[in-house]
Amino acid sequence: MSHRWVLWGASVAIALLMLVPGGFARPTTAAPSRTVGLHDLAADPSDFPPANYSNPSISAPPAVPHTSPKVLVLSSYGTVAIPWGVWETVVLNYTGYTAGTAYDYFQTVTIDGAMVYVGVNPEAGSWTQLVNLSSYLAFFDHQKSITISGPSLGQGTNFEGVQINNLSLAFYPVPKGAPTPTYANLIEPLFAFSGTPASAAISVPSDASAVVLQLMAIGSEFWYSLNPDFTAVTVSVGGYNLSTYLQYPWINSGGIDLFAWRPIYPVNMLDHQWENFNLTGALGLLEGQTTLNVTAAAGAMGASVIANLLVYTNPDVHGATETSFAYDQAPVVTVTETNSTIVNPNGNNYTVYDQFDRISYAYSARIATSTGHYSVALSTVEHYANEQTLNDVWQNITESETVNSVQTTSYDERNAHGTAVSTESLSYPLAMQLGALIAYDYSIGSDSYYNYTSYFYNVTQGYVALDSSWSDVNGQPTRAFSYVDDRIYDTDGVFASVLEIGPGFAIILNLTYSYHVTNKIDTEIAFEETPSWASYSFYQHRLSGLENNTSAYYVEETITANQVISFGYSHAIRGWGRP
Repeated sequence: MSHRWVLWGASVAIALLMLVPGGFARPTTAAPSRTVGLHDLAADPSDFPPANYSNPSISAPPAVPHTSPKVLVLSSYGTVAIPWGVWETVVLNYTGYTAGTAYDYFQTVTIDGAMVYVGVNPEAGSWTQLVNLSSYLAFFDHQKSITISGPSLGQGTNFEGVQINNLSLAFYPVPKGAPTPTYANLIEPLFAFSGTPASAAISVPSDASAVVLQLMAIGSEFWYSLNPDFTAVTVSVGGYNLSTYLQYPWINSGGIDLFAWRPIYPVNMLDHQWENFNLTGALGLLEGQTTLNVTAAAGAMGASVIANLLVYTNPDVHGATETSFAYDQAPVVTVTETNSTIVNPNGNNYTVYDQFDRISYAYSARIATSTGHYSVALSTVEHYANEQTLNDVWQNITESETVNSVQTTSYDERNAHGTAVSTESLSYPLAMQLGALIAYDYSIGSDSYYNYTSYFYNVTQGYVALDSSWSDVNGQPTRAFSYVDDRIYDTDGVFASVLEIGPGFAIILNLTYSYHVTNKIDTEIAFEETPSWASYSFYQHRLSGLENNTSAYYVEETITANQVISFGYSHAIRGWGRP
């Protein structure tokens, strides 16, 4: 989203006409190595005022060990030498700066062909995003070099202004006496912004002990479509549907304000979340040389897919046999309602809809080992709902997506007997209510012009993830849970603008007034306990901001509250009883 003129297709022009144009955790705020200031107009064209503020990161920085990192600052991309060693954690530091017109522009980082970071830059200002790359330790441990690509080091191709990007990698050694982390031995890049349907060859060896699919699918932003927008991607192998990804309701760089909200950016914007599908229970279907397919789920719109396959191997594993399989998708229910009672100021009637879907799947595999076997069973239920109600300008939206999974592993080996259970719950709450008043309209030739005063109220967006586990193997009970709740919990605002409507298009001419208040919160909790020790951490970051463009166009945003609460403990336990 942006202030510059935007040309839409005919169908979206109608939408715009009706919608209105538009210690454990340590907080880190790092400045870019090069900052374009007020007087550096040679680098920042005078048509675009500099953005002299930062977009604060709200999530906790990655947890790192108490070892001194070796830092590699990238000055170029391609094949680069990396420090030699065995690493506990590797952290990507991506610092950027934008001034001018820069909206909905994806920033990505790939290492050895695998996309490891996906985000969208803010429309203006500076930012720093820290990304834990420890899922990809196979690229770094005992390696001399990596091949890396990333955001443009300099002015981007899709900008009318300035873009500066800086990348560095911090390699944290394993602490003395600590065990080496377990990580995927094989990382297979599958898709990088591939449209559906698409397919990729995969190779899963018979000594695979676990397989995880990293996937995200990016479709339309949630408020653009007048048509039902259920977006889901199904993954299949050999004719068997293994999983379905419900698209996170993306808001790219415009933020909750359709035009200019940047200092408090939307949830997951700077670091798009992977959904990790544990496919170990489907190892009997995956082993060998085969093809993995991604398609739009029944009744769903397509999307652009990004995915990697992480394969863990163990020489004591000797193949898997599929023991059960089930996949069920209820028909997508869509209910439409045409406005026949509310008289729009623009004179148009329109249609809104409610849409619902339910998907469930389950499968299990028996995996042979040198000393017996273990069995892995997965069960998942997914719900999607998009409920809309009519209002004077277009519609109010309440969208809900939930995913609940349970995986049970049973061990029957010479030296391992017992059960481990892990559960995951994901929720993507989203709501937007809006209203508008067209003050007046006028025409020049065949084009019509509308002066709008519009407002948002009760806008929310969130990402909630709860993971828990317990095990009792060989009489040694353990339990753990983690909780992440990142959300914009309140946005109110009003703006005035001029929209030109012509045959088959709508152009936002200017924004004459804009005032918005946004509140955002990120809460992260982690707990882990064994018979001998326990650890707990709490992190909460509250962030509020005010956008007031009543006197200066496009650039005045202020952070009004920025508070972090963080604490944790770790200690030994004596006499901890079994549950």
